[in-house]
Amino acid sequence: MKLINKNIVLLANGEFPTNKIAINYINKADLIVCCDGAANTAIKKGYNPDYIIGDFDSVNKDICNNSELIHISDQNENDLRKSIHWIEQNGGKEIVILGATGKRDDHTLGNIFSLLNEKFKIRLKIITDYGQFMQIKKKKTFNTFIKQPISFFTNSPKTKITAENLKYPLKNTQFNNLYQGSLNLASSSTLNVNIKGGVAIIYLAHKSIYHE
Repeated sequence: MKLINKNIVLLANGEFPTNKIAINYINKADLIVCCDGAANTAIKKGYNPDYIIGDFDSVNKDICNNSELIHISDQNENDLRKSIHWIEQNGGKEIVILGATGKRDDHTLGNIFSLLNEKFKIRLKIITDYGQFMQIKKKKTFNTFIKQPISFFTNSPKTKITAENLKYPLKNTQFNNLYQGSLNLASSSTLNVNIKGGVAIIYLAHKSIYHE
């Protein structure tokens, strides 16, 4: 498969990132994949997409001569999920997603909560200018810092989350709605998370909003 062992960045058509953490992912990418019109901004910023995926209702094809165009017209999925499916089908194992937020609030929510799709076997991470969203299916350890803002999101009350090094520790905790696991804080430099009975999203802020 042509994408095996590639460091892949997927650019969605939201706000182009400005944070150095996010930009660093683009600069180190082996492959840049753009969701339709995201290619317009990427090229203007000096990045050449390797692949452009979508129904091509917003991309300027005249400036995409060096990119391979992958036309997928499925109207039941947005361009981000089309791109994730295509990358997974072509051997990709992990995707860093940028530009998933901003411009339209409804697209922002839809893109973030796409990480709750249990059908995705590929590892997914959304990086924004303020933090990162990651999909967790079983156990995972994160490097954190004291007072780092952290939130959890699930779409099933059957999903149980255990994570102890938090201001509000979780022990096989189940949430009845999407927002109930938000607004927590790290209390250590390491966070071990265990998920049972589903998929969860963890949000880790890049920096604390609290002054020492």
